[in-house]
Amino acid sequence: MLRIKDTQEYLEDEVIVEYSLSIYLNGRYFITLLCTPDSLEELTVGYLYSESVISSMENLENVEIDEAKGKAMVRLKNEDVFSYMGDNLISQKTVTTGCGRGRTITFPIVADGIEKKIIPIEMDPDRIFELMNLFNKMSKLFESTGGVHSCALCNYDEIIYFEDDIGRHNALDKILGRALIDGLELS
Repeated sequence: MLRIKDTQEYLEDEVIVEYSLSIYLNGRYFITLLCTPDSLEELTVGYLYSESVISSMENLENVEIDEAKGKAMVRLKNEDVFSYMGDNLISQKTVTTGCGRGRTITFPIVADGIEKKIIPIEMDPDRIFELMNLFNKMSKLFESTGGVHSCALCNYDEIIYFEDDIGRHNALDKILGRALIDGLELS
């Protein structure tokens, strides 16, 4: 409801939904992410990768999403995953969408020392602006709600993946997860 100088006007507006996704590793609760309820498998895989819980898809046996219950059941090939942090989790952990403030926990379970190499690419600045213009037109969810962050992965020619989420870190994790699931080389 909008009030302007003692008058009332009713407006209809679309708002973004915040969804709770709890991730379970090998049958045990791990963490809850607050997110936009789409691309949940990609978010789960990307989050586990970005937090160094997995170093590749080879560490995963399977991922099952129960959207109705807000659960991601992840089976890791490493059955002894909790030996790195002790047998008992002290409390539930929730990663909020607080503009980076929610991303304060890390579980370095797979610390295999793999060095990540970034291969530099050269791009024409005009091409970067062209891709950015395309990127800015892609988010129908932002256009309708104004309440999401967007992220994309592109090469010189095109935008390969595009994701939205209420948390910018989630949007990036969705991109990482999709790339890992598809076997896309990210160097």
